[in-house]
Amino acid sequence: MSTLEKILLLGLLFPALTATLTMRLWVPVLARACGIQQSAWRAPLYALPVALLAFSIWRLLFVNPLPSDEEIIGNFQLHRADLETLIKAYYSAPEPLPGQSRVQWDDSLEVQAIKQRAGVGRVSNTMGWWTPDPYSFEWAEKLHQINAGTAEGRYALQQFEALQVDMIDLRYRQRPLRYPADYHIWKSLLYIPAVARTHDNKLWPGVSWNKLAPQTPEQYEKSADRLLPDLTNYPRNWKKGECVYRQLDTYWFIRMCRAA
Repeated sequence: MSTLEKILLLGLLFPALTATLTMRLWVPVLARACGIQQSAWRAPLYALPVALLAFSIWRLLFVNPLPSDEEIIGNFQLHRADLETLIKAYYSAPEPLPGQSRVQWDDSLEVQAIKQRAGVGRVSNTMGWWTPDPYSFEWAEKLHQINAGTAEGRYALQQFEALQVDMIDLRYRQRPLRYPADYHIWKSLLYIPAVARTHDNKLWPGVSWNKLAPQTPEQYEKSADRLLPDLTNYPRNWKKGECVYRQLDTYWFIRMCRAA
């Protein structure tokens, strides 16, 4: 929900509450002065402000203010070619020179123009590493042998990073009144460069440094994230720090997270 929407809804909430209190105090006095029976005025006069009050509270607390899945999917389809060009540019960044940490992949005017055209603010790595076979012992061993403390090692790992695509549009990051203690909730696109395993509406994780060895199916299930058919509404039992996902195709997902 944008700041303007919050102001408008609070603008509805305040007059509705004021009108309800005013009617509660003064309408009975005026009705008696005019000889109108209580049953004749109470219901219709109270109906509108109470309805406005109820709607405002419901809208503020129960409607997800982030862009709908339909809007995100429409934007994704419209700009898919540009988005995939950005993904390719990230993975194709040249290897760092000795002493460099990483090469800034989006410095060129061409890439900046593509980001602007697609409405992309940032592309960043997330969710560990995804090798061609992300759940195999062989690939876990290969990752374990890479020295992440060197420029060469960081470049090698970069080829397996999952990427979060954050949009410029500020509506993709909100501070809803439903979660007043949280910093924010947000939606983004997620690209996984491998075929992630899904089972029972769960997305199995890739490889991270603290879990380099393949896990049992039970362990994967325990650490898996929820995969939902729709992220337009708030998910049930959404925990602090939890991200939930909707799969768009083999490699692309919508990601929605609640801050810890």
